[in-house]
Amino acid sequence: MNILVNEFHINNDNYLIEHNDNNVFLKKKNNIRSEIMHSFGIFPKINPFLCKNKFEATLEFNYEFSDNCNIKIYNGKKWIHFDNNRKGKINETIILEGGIFTNFTSKWRIGFTNNIDKINLTNIKLTVDFPDKPNLLLIGSSVWKILDLNTISDFNTLNCYYFDKFLRKKYNIIHCSIEELLKNMYYLNFDIECSIITTLEGLCKSGCLKWEKRIYLKNKLWTDELFNYFFSRVKKILISTDWVNDDYIMDNSTFNKFCYFIVGQDLVTDKYKEKVCLVYWAADDEIFYPKKDKEKFVILIDDCDYGEENYKEGRKRKNYEILDYCIDIMNKNEFVHVYRFGYCDKGRNFIDKYKNKYSRYKVIDKKIPITKKTEYHNIANVFWATHKESLGICNIESSMSGALLVHPKGFIRKHLTKYLNHIDYDNINEITIEKLMESDKPLEQREKALEFTWEKKCEKILKFLQ
Repeated sequence: MNILVNEFHINNDNYLIEHNDNNVFLKKKNNIRSEIMHSFGIFPKINPFLCKNKFEATLEFNYEFSDNCNIKIYNGKKWIHFDNNRKGKINETIILEGGIFTNFTSKWRIGFTNNIDKINLTNIKLTVDFPDKPNLLLIGSSVWKILDLNTISDFNTLNCYYFDKFLRKKYNIIHCSIEELLKNMYYLNFDIECSIITTLEGLCKSGCLKWEKRIYLKNKLWTDELFNYFFSRVKKILISTDWVNDDYIMDNSTFNKFCYFIVGQDLVTDKYKEKVCLVYWAADDEIFYPKKDKEKFVILIDDCDYGEENYKEGRKRKNYEILDYCIDIMNKNEFVHVYRFGYCDKGRNFIDKYKNKYSRYKVIDKKIPITKKTEYHNIANVFWATHKESLGICNIESSMSGALLVHPKGFIRKHLTKYLNHIDYDNINEITIEKLMESDKPLEQREKALEFTWEKKCEKILKFLQ
């Protein structure tokens, strides 16, 4: 596949540049000192659906200089030297790694020893030999340079990371966002076996209205032409969501024919059973694992999210009740430490009267990458949920780390928690430190949670796609 789109940028202002098709012609400007003419970078524009991937490509071009000189080309790893040449052909493997805000890459650079007046580069080709596997278009909500657990802090991008990791064995993975898909639709000039959309709303803007009201088509971001072109390239779409009912089905025969759902919980009616890949929870068993301190008993409290406006005061009271109760347990037991995720405190005006007042109480008040977040889950004996969850990724991550799940009744759906050690309560006063310690069984909890790894989740998706 030739991935050039016939656009080039030269980063040396001492040259005038002309180009047509896959040819680039450079002419030195007048009165330029030779000592500043030692190299220039060529930024070829590549297919935007491939620009985020780091990959090897074969670079080919014919060159002709106005004078003989020694030249060198940077291939992304090292400089390759060619002695005393005026014309010839380059055929080299180079490394390309796309940038975040541009489709141009900076990895191709040419250097030379003489003051060259004219440089002609012709028949430029940049080709990638993909493995003989079908293409999978992975659509996330974020723009990223590389998927790295040391920087990922949001769930949608985390989905992309693990889908990339475990689906890659059968598919060529190509990344983009919904916005990039719309902007660059016609660069999608190759067939896509399947597209997975990891944003919970799928092709939608909001999670509160029916598909036909929230689909991008109705907001004029998708045109009928773009919509039809997309489905001419993609054989199947899987949308990651919590569950499926009539609100998730759009009155469009093309959409309904090609669209399926990756669902996290078994609440799907028989009407949509054929459209659903049921996967449940998932956590990384390599980074989440028990690492308990025998001298401490750690309670980890979830972020205090109190939901929709109608429920705000009730949930806010419940959050304070949980926090008050855990601090009370800590004050009565010197071996108890309390940690709390407080990412959203500021935005939701949650006032924590205990913050910075106790040496055994810590608030994590900033978003942290998943690899840092694991440190708190791994040492926790208890994970205390503070708000209702349809799935609750923190619960399975804590279980993988061997923590006991604790929450008010109705906060976490029973068809998920029934597989794990948990305590759900009507009256918080039922929860004593003795009950928590008696129910704390880290190795047993982890063994149960091992049924819900990302690898097993992706295996279900691969089987569904067969």
